[in-house]
Amino acid sequence: MKSIARGVFAGMILTGLIAGTLLLTGAARRQERVLAGLEREKEELSKLRGENTRLRSIQVDTNELLQLRASNAGLLRLRNEIRELRETEEPEGEEAALPALQQAATEQEDLKKQKQALEAIPARSQCVKNLEQIQEAKRLWAVQHQAESGTLLEMGDLKRFLTNQNALICPAGGHYSINRVGAPPACSSPGHAVP
Repeated sequence: MKSIARGVFAGMILTGLIAGTLLLTGAARRQERVLAGLEREKEELSKLRGENTRLRSIQVDTNELLQLRASNAGLLRLRNEIRELRETEEPEGEEAALPALQQAATEQEDLKKQKQALEAIPARSQCVKNLEQIQEAKRLWAVQHQAESGTLLEMGDLKRFLTNQNALICPAGGHYSINRVGAPPACSSPGHAVP
């Protein structure tokens, strides 16, 4: 009888150990999934921090923002006027209101174009700064090498005169041309040029 009791007791202990092992294995897998999720969140946070740092480095002129806000306010005012005209016009007066609506629509399109132009100003401003850095590096290179106007050079020649060559990228996707000594550098994006 004692041997049967011992066998049953040993079986219960073995069953308990197996159940405990299964529970621990399940808990370990859950922890691995949680850890993997935390690592993904850490990578995403790191990317967001990098993007935040990049966005902080972009400086926008306050006057440009004020102009953009004023244009946007004008756009909203015109939309309200068009809505009011549509609400107040009578069926027989539609023909009389048509020129006013066409004028308002034209003004709205003009404001949209102005808004787009103002939104492009920060990118153009950064590009012009890059072009000015290239121009200054060309000047320093020409002085050091006693180069005359019209001398050919490449971006590689300017590396030691540029503070951060990797940052010299047009935000609008344009491509830079160094050009010869004495000629200003250029960008392929329209309106991006050294003044």
